[in-house]
Amino acid sequence: MSRIKTGGRVAGTPNRVTIEIRSALSIALSGELERLPETLAELEHRLGSML
Repeated sequence: MSRIKTGGRVAGTPNRVTIEIRSALSIALSGELERLPETLAELEHRLGSML
């Protein structure tokens, strides 16, 4: 039983909040991805001394 849409977004139109959240996450993570090799090396160094 499907119903008739009477308002809201047209099917397939992205939610504005979803777009804003994805954009904010993308900006926040872009800097972290650049530092990932350094972070992993530091983690490996710290874990290596614990073993």
